[in-house]
Amino acid sequence: MNFQSKFAFYYTAIALCLVTLISRAPFTELSPIIDIVANEMGLSKTQQGIILSLPTFVMAFFALLVVKIDQKIGFVLAILYGMFAIALGIVIRDYLSSYITPGVYSIYLGTIILSLGITIISVLYPAFINGFFRKQLGLLNAINGANLSVSSLLGTFSALLMIELGYSWQAVGSLWLIVTIAIIIVYLPSLKFTAGGMKVIRQSRENIDLSTSAPVKVSMWRQLAPWCIAITFGLESFNFYFAISWFKSYIGEAITNAQFSFLVNLFQLLALVFSLITPIVVMKYKEKLAVIFFISSAIFSATTISMLFVTNYYLLIVIFAIFGALAGFILAVLLLLLSLKLNTSAGTSKLSSIVNSVGFIVTSIYLLLFGWLYDITDTYYASIALLVVGSIILPITSYFAVKLKIIE
Repeated sequence: MNFQSKFAFYYTAIALCLVTLISRAPFTELSPIIDIVANEMGLSKTQQGIILSLPTFVMAFFALLVVKIDQKIGFVLAILYGMFAIALGIVIRDYLSSYITPGVYSIYLGTIILSLGITIISVLYPAFINGFFRKQLGLLNAINGANLSVSSLLGTFSALLMIELGYSWQAVGSLWLIVTIAIIIVYLPSLKFTAGGMKVIRQSRENIDLSTSAPVKVSMWRQLAPWCIAITFGLESFNFYFAISWFKSYIGEAITNAQFSFLVNLFQLLALVFSLITPIVVMKYKEKLAVIFFISSAIFSATTISMLFVTNYYLLIVIFAIFGALAGFILAVLLLLLSLKLNTSAGTSKLSSIVNSVGFIVTSIYLLLFGWLYDITDTYYASIALLVVGSIILPITSYFAVKLKIIE
């Protein structure tokens, strides 16, 4: 244990878990109400697509730099700075946009800044638990996966509820600004509790770098496993955001806003439940995980494609329920792989940066193309073809993501 007391250990673990509660909500809260924002700000479908895809683009290109930040100041302090960036981004996106014309550029800027903060948290959380909570990998990865689902769920639920109650879309951002500041305050003592452990981790990293007897390193970029994990992550994320952001526009008046709200909350709730239990169960069946993951990804892809052809509300409930359960399962396995594939916090940090970078590039390209193709064709046919192709690739990459090993 890298802590001087059990209190410090449990406090830091709880604080770290709270941090992940703001790792999705600050940008997912905008997804289900993007039409309202678009009407108020006069945005085109392409501009909506840019807003929805900006977080993934930022995460894609900034994720690789997070490793450098980790090496410079350590992941504990870097995560604190990430939360400050989230708070600043919300202020610029939701408030500055109301005073500067055209406000869309302030929305872009604020989204970029808060996405920088979210990227830091997403990349360095696995390194944090690998460095300080190695014996609790299953539990903390379960909580992390659950919190990602909770964060997305709370983001969309709070937005839909507050809009229903008559609040503005900016007021939704205010809620998450308050939550972010509160979590920052709770997190601050962790800097003191982890100070001694961080010194040990830094010294260990320096010893590895200086060791002349260390084996020849193989770049992770030249190995297939990180690419498979990243592509699987990107395609799963796109399907997830399609269900939240584009499905209602695609299906039109076939279901009401209230029915859509229920579907979104249902699948995110089930994603939460399955992301919580998956890591604990998977640790017992690691030998068969590749096959299980392949089958689960194939069914997940099938449910995504079925959304395109089903308009019956009750059938959609079943589809979204299966979709949500498998979305939580897939995400939880991917997060667990970041820790299981490697043994050091430095290696985990590097793998996490690659997976986040490539994965979010895939997601952002899909999201941007989805809106752009609709704008230039005035139909969803080309966009849907893109979705189907990704759904076919997903099970293949998921199988090799588990099966292939990584040389650190």
